[in-house]
Amino acid sequence: MDNFWKNKKITAYIALKHHSRFIVPIMEKLAGMGAKSHYLVAQAERSQEITAIETGLDYSHIFEFLKKSDNDEINRIYLDLRDTFASTLVKDIAFTLQVQTVLDKTLFTTAQEYVAFRNYFETDRPDLCIALHEVNRWGKIFAFHAKRSGVPFITLQEGLLTAASANLNFQMTGHVQYSTLCFVWGENSRKKLVSFEAPEQRVIPVGNTHLSDEI
Repeated sequence: MDNFWKNKKITAYIALKHHSRFIVPIMEKLAGMGAKSHYLVAQAERSQEITAIETGLDYSHIFEFLKKSDNDEINRIYLDLRDTFASTLVKDIAFTLQVQTVLDKTLFTTAQEYVAFRNYFETDRPDLCIALHEVNRWGKIFAFHAKRSGVPFITLQEGLLTAASANLNFQMTGHVQYSTLCFVWGENSRKKLVSFEAPEQRVIPVGNTHLSDEI
């Protein structure tokens, strides 16, 4: 067991600065036990590379794994997303609050990211993947392709899980859709996620990963 992590490749997706607060202590601990740690960033209005650069992380941008031969597939996925959202816009006011030019750019970027994350697992297969959660598009796509590739995927609790009313359940569902395990702060957090459809056996209370550093 002492050599279990030696040369294991651990990849973490990181975006905003608070992601590094939770994830970097885990990655540093694993690296101290011999693992090879690496980080991925993706595309966003606020560059995710800023976090990686300011934190001094060894990272790749997910677009580095795109090929020119992917363009036709990306366009097909983009058109499917655009058609789906076009029909949704006339029924759901929530999506109409987004500026349509920004939404269109986001849909095309999502198509690129879907293919890029898939290519990442095909070309640079890790032994374990970590993300803060899978309730944004990047974590969700990353977790989806990890599961398809048979790679264990761990997510964490981002903050206090206070939403409890039925009309806020969209904020609570989907936390453990593709993740192998979701590590949460305590038993109350575990119960909250389980009450919103998270598989009980995959939600594990472990405490807060950055609290000891804060103290």
